[in-house]
Amino acid sequence: MLTPPRVFPSLSPAGPSPLAIHGEGSGVRLPGGRSSHGFTLLEVLITLVVLSIGLLGLAKLQLSGIHDTNDSYFRTQAILYAYDMSDRMRSNAEGVEEGGYNNVTATPASPTDCTAADCTAAQLATFDAWQWRTAIADSVLGIPSGNGTVTGSGLGSVYTITVSWSDPHLGNSQFVVYVRPQKMKL
Repeated sequence: MLTPPRVFPSLSPAGPSPLAIHGEGSGVRLPGGRSSHGFTLLEVLITLVVLSIGLLGLAKLQLSGIHDTNDSYFRTQAILYAYDMSDRMRSNAEGVEEGGYNNVTATPASPTDCTAADCTAAQLATFDAWQWRTAIADSVLGIPSGNGTVTGSGLGSVYTITVSWSDPHLGNSQFVVYVRPQKMKL
């Protein structure tokens, strides 16, 4: 049984149908004789839920990126502070030999300012410890709850330089470097 070809209202020889101009009859026919004229409210709500979940995932990803960036910054600062003390010790071998860096665990009180006056090797070691620990604990340029310690037992021994901090998201962290300062031969 052949079915006659369907004539679309806009293509009929008599011109467009008044129903086609106003949008009636232009919907898709569904089984059972129903026609569809756009999206249902349920489809729109499901789309909004899926879109919201995607946006929440993006927000979480952004927040995670910010936390990782902060952690990376704190670790970089800790590395710089640890190597700063290592360089100070290498440049003041006499202070290391005299034991000026043997147990740096507290910030010395008002040392001699070695940038304005001549200092002995021991005074320079004390000034280095003061400057170093003050910089780590600085609330603006330092690291959160920053603390630095140096332990060792004289020239030629291995010194442990530890920089620790408290990250609000990751907890307590630290960076440790081991150095063996020696006298430079000129």
